[in-house]
Amino acid sequence: MPKLDGTWRYDAVKKELTVTVTQTLPGEPFRLPIEIGIVATPGAVPRVERVQLTSQTGAFRIAAETEPASVVLDPNTWLLFEAGAFVRTP
Repeated sequence: MPKLDGTWRYDAVKKELTVTVTQTLPGEPFRLPIEIGIVATPGAVPRVERVQLTSQTGAFRIAAETEPASVVLDPNTWLLFEAGAFVRTP
């Protein structure tokens, strides 16, 4: 079972969200389709973007007009994985 950690940050100038996902278990990385939920305001339904993680670490750039209130991995719970830290970085 994969274990995923990640970070996200928002670039207001580029109006772009960068999400980095890392598989933290040793060995051959899994190929994973991952949904990323972008919550515009607290309590709002997330906008879902689909990405493909094909290596140990993947960085994904997603257009976003405003800074999200939060970002969530697999918001609809499609994958079986162990979630580690997933935090906003400056």
